[in-house]
Amino acid sequence: MRNIWIDNLRGAPILLVVFGHFIEPANSTDELERSVYLLIYLFHIPLFVGLSGYLSGLKFNFVKVFKGVLLPFVLAEFAYRLYGHFVIGQTPSILTPYWVLWFLLSLACWRLILPFWMRLPAPLGLAIIVGLRDGNPRGVKI
Repeated sequence: MRNIWIDNLRGAPILLVVFGHFIEPANSTDELERSVYLLIYLFHIPLFVGLSGYLSGLKFNFVKVFKGVLLPFVLAEFAYRLYGHFVIGQTPSILTPYWVLWFLLSLACWRLILPFWMRLPAPLGLAIIVGLRDGNPRGVKI
């Protein structure tokens, strides 16, 4: 049975990300829009990751991850690459997922790692430490 609270919790950050993309061009000139943009991007990925983990379960099931996440990722990536090559004339690296597909690849990795990660002592604390360790990997000026 569907949990409406979880569905709403998943839908709200999706709408906020769309709003964040909408205000992104203006956030370099308006301080309030920049603050809202940074606030949205501060928490939406941890929320998506946490919800994905909560909904994934702890049982390792490669077939389910393959059919539900990896196969759609590969098919969509292939379609985007064909479009990029023949329509736009781009040939990006095969190691870089197409713009919107990075989340599917990340989700597959998280779902495959989660059962093993949860066997570690204090997995949430360890995840926070690992997440904070990177700091600002791309050199983005905040």
